[in-house]
Amino acid sequence: MEKSGKRLKEENSGKRRLNDFLALLMFFALGAMAVAVYAVNMRALGWQGSSSSNLSVPVKEIFASKDPTVLLYASPDTAKYLSSVGGNYEVLLKPWRNFFTQQKILYKEIASVKKVPDPSRTVLVLASVAAISDNERAAILAFQKQGGNILATSTLGARAGSGEWAGYEFLRELLGVSVTGEILPDSEQRHLNIFGDLPFGQAYQPGERIWLGKLGANPLRLNGGRTAASMTDWARSTASSNENNGAVLYDEFGKERNHARWVMLSFPETSWEIQRNAVHGMLEDALHWLEHQPAIYKASWPFPYQAAQLIEMDTEQGFPNALRFAAMLEKLNIPATFYLLTSEAKRYPEIVKELARRHEVGYHGDVHDGFKGQSEAVQSQRMARMQADMKSMLGSADRATSFRAPLESYDRTTQDLMIKFKLEHLAADPNSSNARVPLIYPDDKKYSGQSVVILPRTDFDDINLMKIGDNNKSLISDALTSSLNQTIQMGGLGFLSIHTQNFSQESPLASAMPIFLERLNSERQNVWVDESRKIADWWRDRQKVSYKVTKTAAKTDLDITIEGSAPIPGASIIVANPYSNALLRLKAVKTNMPMPQIKQVDDLRTAILLSDFAPGTYSYSVTFARD
Repeated sequence: MEKSGKRLKEENSGKRRLNDFLALLMFFALGAMAVAVYAVNMRALGWQGSSSSNLSVPVKEIFASKDPTVLLYASPDTAKYLSSVGGNYEVLLKPWRNFFTQQKILYKEIASVKKVPDPSRTVLVLASVAAISDNERAAILAFQKQGGNILATSTLGARAGSGEWAGYEFLRELLGVSVTGEILPDSEQRHLNIFGDLPFGQAYQPGERIWLGKLGANPLRLNGGRTAASMTDWARSTASSNENNGAVLYDEFGKERNHARWVMLSFPETSWEIQRNAVHGMLEDALHWLEHQPAIYKASWPFPYQAAQLIEMDTEQGFPNALRFAAMLEKLNIPATFYLLTSEAKRYPEIVKELARRHEVGYHGDVHDGFKGQSEAVQSQRMARMQADMKSMLGSADRATSFRAPLESYDRTTQDLMIKFKLEHLAADPNSSNARVPLIYPDDKKYSGQSVVILPRTDFDDINLMKIGDNNKSLISDALTSSLNQTIQMGGLGFLSIHTQNFSQESPLASAMPIFLERLNSERQNVWVDESRKIADWWRDRQKVSYKVTKTAAKTDLDITIEGSAPIPGASIIVANPYSNALLRLKAVKTNMPMPQIKQVDDLRTAILLSDFAPGTYSYSVTFARD
């Protein structure tokens, strides 16, 4: 029988994946030491990926009334198929066993999905179940239709029980997920980026990266449901704005399937080994969500925004071009920050005054030399000089509290001196954070004035944009739009940096910028656009909000504490609902305690708004009602 071109393409792709997969199985049979050697070699070659020690600590609270059942499906068909081609299914099951043991999660292994009791209280783990018989496919579909929850990985159901290539139709039928391609071995898109403020994944900051390595089977490109993580290179760039790199998908069905939930991972279990603990955190969050356990966490941005965007200009050569950029911004009432190289700015005092009247101005140093590696005395002299320059131009430097080092070159001495010189936030480099959110330095100071808020540059700057876009207006505009789309999707901070010398009237960057600004302006109901000072100040205030969840057999209590001396505009707590469109109910524990406003974010999340709450501690009991 002649096969169609599409089926041949899928089958050949599957064979390539099998060969890669078998090679990976053999690799891991040699032991974990090979992974450590690989990671060391990668770093020696200049790999800048994060280590697990740099990953954020969990920031969520989970509570449940009953321990659901977790079933690990050890598929006989998949085991038989892999054995027939020289593989070993145990290599794929063992990471799950290790995960359950390490996280102290009770589970049971099963060889058939038929007659699983109480599917709605069960999570079925389909661990790279590539080969599935017709009977087992029917049993899995029946399990889901009864409200069963599914956590699946890699090439689910791509082969029949006999081992023959079957394509991805079962994946589409079961989860509504389609495979749009693969990430090839020569691609650098092997960093898993976790999206922020979603129903699960709260153990990570928005845009936090997990390096999965380049060995073995190619990760799939997935489309369908909702996206919780994508695969990118270290810089979080994509080959095109239309490319789908969905790596972790999830969703919940409606009442017709008893609110059955599912999570799909595009990569196999053997990809976990390089950063095992990091992946385990994501898996644990996914299991809690699949078990319909509500999660509580602090929102990353002021309500109702889901992301933030900072735009800044380094004013160096071509200083007057700053006015051209300012005019574009003001046309749409978009705030920005202008970092002044004061030795250059002194030549244009009237322009500086005009910029300061309309936007935030900060420091870009005294001269265009990096600070990193210079002595404390030299750095101190330079900071004093730039502040004196600013005062000579504006009469006062009190409102200039932001600093951006020339060449993004600074060190710990620079950060310590910023505190001494009352510089409250640092517009930093991409290496300053593994996630797409600000940091507090030093981290033990929390929200005190004796600290610096670090704003990591999370987007390509204009120098990179012009290289990527080959000085073409259309390509540069596409790159800017793609970056904004990613900022919104990840729920993180977008940080666009441009230079005066690249913003002449005839430059392609200046021609492309109005298109980007119009696109940004259209998203301002979702994206908080502000100057660096206000974003940094709000992030510092955000640290003043804390919460505690106390679960007993009879009830769940939520304690919210706000420190400081004033309410925090936009502050909110997000609750991931136990099922879609659940109605969150709060009851004050004490008489006369104010009740917060409750707003639905979407069908899976609810926000507790705290904008009007004075500092203090507030306690509530938490319940849910069905819509």
